[in-house]
Amino acid sequence: MKSEIKTTALETKVLNWLKKTGWYNYDNEPFYSDVEAKDIATGTGIEIQSLKGVLGSLSKKDLISIDEYEANFEAPLYFIVATEAAYVHLGDEEMLKALGY
Repeated sequence: MKSEIKTTALETKVLNWLKKTGWYNYDNEPFYSDVEAKDIATGTGIEIQSLKGVLGSLSKKDLISIDEYEANFEAPLYFIVATEAAYVHLGDEEMLKALGY
């Protein structure tokens, strides 16, 4: 069942790209991501400045989380991760349950 969360055209474009391309383990390893904003910008053609607003809005709607990852890098990385609400919104709640989540 899809959620009642309303998304803009750009938000929908980003979520669809993430589901189909960016979150390559979407159907096997939920809540894993190594996708950064620059990857989404390249994949969707959305300018990074506009994309920042889209990602902020999706985060406020709890459809993504932006997780900081620190390793031996000079600056932290920020990965765009699906939330449980994203799976529901994208109509994949049953798949998530089947995977034990």
